[in-house]
Amino acid sequence: MDELSLSAPTEVAALSGQEVRTFTVTPEEAGLDRCAAEALKGGDAAENAAIAREVLAGEPGPRRDVVLLNAAAALLTAGRSESLREGVRLGREALDAGRARELLDRVRGVLADERGYPGLGEILARTRERVRCEARSPRSSGSWPRRRPPARADPSCGPWPPPTDPT
Repeated sequence: MDELSLSAPTEVAALSGQEVRTFTVTPEEAGLDRCAAEALKGGDAAENAAIAREVLAGEPGPRRDVVLLNAAAALLTAGRSESLREGVRLGREALDAGRARELLDRVRGVLADERGYPGLGEILARTRERVRCEARSPRSSGSWPRRRPPARADPSCGPWPPPTDPT
């Protein structure tokens, strides 16, 4: 699993220097209630987008809580909070104040309007093509970024690494 769960304890392995420490995290440690895994289930792209809008709008419930729990873990890892409880509090403040929604709106604005960002459309197109080619590679492990390029199964994907623009 790549995220903390509200439906069960989560086993975590944390690297600190040369030492790996393992421990268990529960939602209760962060001040959150457990829920059934079914309460967190998403759907297709449209349904998942609606869920994200609900969370960003402050809709209470398990979906918001799982976002808060994982945001708390990220804040703790980044040294921005001292505990999961504090991270949940900070995440809740960001959602309730609309800061998370504002950030998403700014990113969407940049992606939708490249006039102020010359070349952004081309960069995004190249990135999409690279991801498409990576996914079609027979040696693709799904990890990103990859240290060594995979063998190309699709000749339309071109050379690896892609040529860089000197400008």
